[in-house]
Amino acid sequence: MSERIRSFLICLLIASFFLTTPFLILYSQGYRFDFPEDGGIKITQTGGIFLKASPRDADVFLDQTYQERTNFLWGSLYINDLLPKRYDVKVWKDGYNSWEKNLEVKEKEVAEAKYILLIPKDIELKNPSKKVEDFWISSDGKKAILREEETINDKKEWALKVFDPERNLKSSLISQSEISKEETQLSSLKFSLDSKKILLKTESEHFILDLSETPVKLFNLPADIENVEFNPQNPNQILYLQEKNLFETDLKESSEDNPQMLAKEILAYQISENDIYYIDQSGNLFKNNLSFEERISNIPLQEKAEYRLEVKNDFIFILENKTLYLLDQETKEYKKISDSVNRIEISPDSNKLLYYNEHEIWILFLEEQTEQPQKKAMEEQFLNRFSEKIQQIFWLNSNYLIFSLQDKDGHINRFKVSEIDERDKINIY
Repeated sequence: MSERIRSFLICLLIASFFLTTPFLILYSQGYRFDFPEDGGIKITQTGGIFLKASPRDADVFLDQTYQERTNFLWGSLYINDLLPKRYDVKVWKDGYNSWEKNLEVKEKEVAEAKYILLIPKDIELKNPSKKVEDFWISSDGKKAILREEETINDKKEWALKVFDPERNLKSSLISQSEISKEETQLSSLKFSLDSKKILLKTESEHFILDLSETPVKLFNLPADIENVEFNPQNPNQILYLQEKNLFETDLKESSEDNPQMLAKEILAYQISENDIYYIDQSGNLFKNNLSFEERISNIPLQEKAEYRLEVKNDFIFILENKTLYLLDQETKEYKKISDSVNRIEISPDSNKLLYYNEHEIWILFLEEQTEQPQKKAMEEQFLNRFSEKIQQIFWLNSNYLIFSLQDKDGHINRFKVSEIDERDKINIY
């Protein structure tokens, strides 16, 4: 090889190095050539998509093109080097409804969907009884109380049964005739936080059932009490209103100081951790930790209005008939959230408030949500509206709701599960 050719090749290699090095550096930093639909060419920086789904080992498609499966350990998948644009994302697993959403990928950013829940297509429904008229789930979720109708001595009466869904076992708990000699209807049932006690309310009386005793122990409560609640800190204690006064009583004690009056002339109260919040007849809102009472604010009371308190963390909500207010604890003023609310429910992570009426569902984000979809603190989100009447809604987890709808005749028509991620379309099953 002559010296001239050798020199030419060296110069060519040096020129190639200086020409390709910038492109290699740009490529390593995520830059790519993009060819927009309107023509031309431009250099842009890529982004990515991060997904996390349950159950794991789900197939992921982008614009109908298969990518790969989510991780079998964590159920996650990261797809990088994506040009900035919108992608149709589909997460699919055999036997489950697919999750689909159109997500936008921006330069140097990762679009996230970290709480994907795939709902089975065919859900096995067990039938513990064909005579169930109502049911209640325990606080720990491990058992249910079923109210059934029985015929005893040619007389129909209700009876309570305990159902264990894991073992598919049902056992008798107590019957109507064991509670009262007269015919009476069961109005409500509540579990204590430890699921060892049950509060029963009939048309005219209250009872406590202690499930930890064998046989089950029955406590009679005074007939003229109302708004009975278990103390979350001590399941042996209950609070109640009697002649508009708030009392606390210990089920294990029989001393002269039991029950103990906590406050007079009360309209509504709620227990939150170690504190009791209540509204008196003058509209004063108090916080009481049983050693110190603090007046928080004053509520302009409305005539013939019913009040309900909901306290979670530092948030105090007041439901006045169907109007929902939030107390600003700095200004001591009440902000109206909605004037058409049937019920409210706090999410399991305590960061979101669900409120709904007969046809609409709303979410209020109590704290800033930095994860996608990002939300500001106190941002409201309209979730959905249905022509059918909404009967009940529960948080399935902190990102999904489960609810039932009624037809025009008042019968339960459909059950639905819905995510709360409103980007693109809401996946609802």
